[in-house]
Amino acid sequence: MSWIKKSALVGVALLLVALIGGVSWFWPTAVSASRTMAALSCGNVYGGGMPWSTFVERDLGALGDLEPWIELEPNAAERTVSGRILGMTVTTATYHEGYGCVANGSRAAALDKYLAEATTGGMPLEDAKSAFPRLNALVSEEFDRNPDSVGEGINHRSFIMLHKGRLITEHYAAPFDASTRFPSQSMAKSVNALLWAAADMRGLLDLDGPVAAPEWHADDPRQAITNRHLLDMTSGLDFDENYDLDLFGQFTKMIFSGDIAGFAAQLDLAYTPGERWYYSTADSNLSGRTLGLKLEESGYSVHGFAHEALFGKIATDPVELQVDDAGSFWAGSFVRATTRDWARIGQLILDDGVYDGERLLPADFVRTLGEPLPASSGRYRSSMWLNQGLNFGQERQLAPGLPDETISFNGFQGQRVHIIPATDFIIVRKGRTEGPGAADAYKKFIAEAYALALEELESVAGR
Repeated sequence: MSWIKKSALVGVALLLVALIGGVSWFWPTAVSASRTMAALSCGNVYGGGMPWSTFVERDLGALGDLEPWIELEPNAAERTVSGRILGMTVTTATYHEGYGCVANGSRAAALDKYLAEATTGGMPLEDAKSAFPRLNALVSEEFDRNPDSVGEGINHRSFIMLHKGRLITEHYAAPFDASTRFPSQSMAKSVNALLWAAADMRGLLDLDGPVAAPEWHADDPRQAITNRHLLDMTSGLDFDENYDLDLFGQFTKMIFSGDIAGFAAQLDLAYTPGERWYYSTADSNLSGRTLGLKLEESGYSVHGFAHEALFGKIATDPVELQVDDAGSFWAGSFVRATTRDWARIGQLILDDGVYDGERLLPADFVRTLGEPLPASSGRYRSSMWLNQGLNFGQERQLAPGLPDETISFNGFQGQRVHIIPATDFIIVRKGRTEGPGAADAYKKFIAEAYALALEELESVAGR
């Protein structure tokens, strides 16, 4: 055989090996990604109430580079979304009240049924908008200029301000309204912290106890990580919080893994626990699974406990906690609630964790939220952000126009709950801020709205 033929055969063989290797890598990755994309799409549409056309037009692209390979097909009658790859259906996500959407074959089907029929209480919100006409005019004009639309911009979807539990402004951009359950993005991390605090207060688990990670052997150095380390983002686990959705990046691999906490548990220990602060969604996902495992020991699911201990008391609509394929609470990214219920969650913190005479959150936990971790340079405590901006300057604050002691839930693209103890204000904003200048414009709006609310409050008090 001539060297030309041999070279050609070798070339063909190498091409086949590369092709087989590429398919063997791509196919399971694409199938796993399709499950994630179908479940999250399904949850936002059937759980959140977002029209399918709006979701596809404005939100779908944020789910990653595999989108061109994956076709998502909704079925409104059955409340499902199917994922198709090259014309072949590989997964179907079905909506379950309280859980969001679960992909077929998921162990989440074994979770107990969420109390969909359970009654909810609902922290009353007195309507005081008429006393703040200038504030409401400002917000209305802001929404007229920056409604949610396609592409870059501030893209407001909803906005609420409370003062001492009174509703002083509330605005929505169509097609969103008061019944829409908005996704949290990373505000889920703060919700997870509240559930941990509530469960710790009831003696169901130990915030300062070890993480439940069956993957770690007895003398594994990661056994030194406590649950509080995970909430504070000081675990020391080696993770790259990169949102570029690079298919080879850790963040993308985690969200498309189907077992977000299992992925996090495989991370190496790069720093001594408690030594270094680093914002990590992997920490939160591992925390969410541990919460579920510990609550199961007392006969609870995360969803049942969340409803019984917190949200069934203060919220008017079921607050949804999304699960992944492994059945773990997706504590890093996905909780859904109406804007008013997000405001009620913030108000519970402002009210020192007490609602209707009942303590729902421990007083020491609420008190320490305003005390930044030294390792975080003044930015963070218990999965919540602080507005002090120590060592970073005014431009690094979440909301430069708000008081330094403001505590914030913070999520991707401008999901915010601002809790302002000094003046008894709650500010909630939901939207899709993206592009150069949009974040600064949003901060400017928040500062103007807060300043005007204070002016009108003084005017009301002087009457």
